[in-house]
Amino acid sequence: MGKACEYKVDIHQLFIDYIQAYVTINRAELVEIMKKFGIPMKLVRLVRMTLTDTNSKVKIQRKLSPSFETTIGLQQGDLFSTLLFNLCMEKIIRNVRINPGGIIFNRTSQCLVYADEVVILGRTEGYIKRTLEEMPEITRQIGLQMNDTKTKYMINRQDGNKVKEIEMMGKRYEKVESFNIWEQ
Repeated sequence: MGKACEYKVDIHQLFIDYIQAYVTINRAELVEIMKKFGIPMKLVRLVRMTLTDTNSKVKIQRKLSPSFETTIGLQQGDLFSTLLFNLCMEKIIRNVRINPGGIIFNRTSQCLVYADEVVILGRTEGYIKRTLEEMPEITRQIGLQMNDTKTKYMINRQDGNKVKEIEMMGKRYEKVESFNIWEQ
């Protein structure tokens, strides 16, 4: 980003947020992802066992609800869930065709992932749109849905461009001057 600013090269950014990312993961698809990534079948079977016949309870004011079966999602707060979720995110990124090699300064687009946040970087608005268009099918399979109100668009330059929002795939995303993933 520093080089882009130094050489006055535009970097367009789309910060994607997913609705309840961990609790909506399709467990069957996660198992298939593990197989495709070449994870040993013994580990795949162990993970499948931990995700099968699971029950949960909700605690409200020190009282537990009756037990109910959970068939989707990963357990929040579990360190192993983070690893499993990262496999899902890796599948999404591998599914997006971007030009490999180098950094965004000498590429047309790039995807960055941190936890459940995805940032699409592109040299133009068009590259952002093309990358975004490749994501919906795989994210739906995995069980993720974009949070349109928390997904934001930003350009690294300040040229007086007063555009308030950008339209992509029939949806409008607010243009912001700065973005902090910790505030989301």
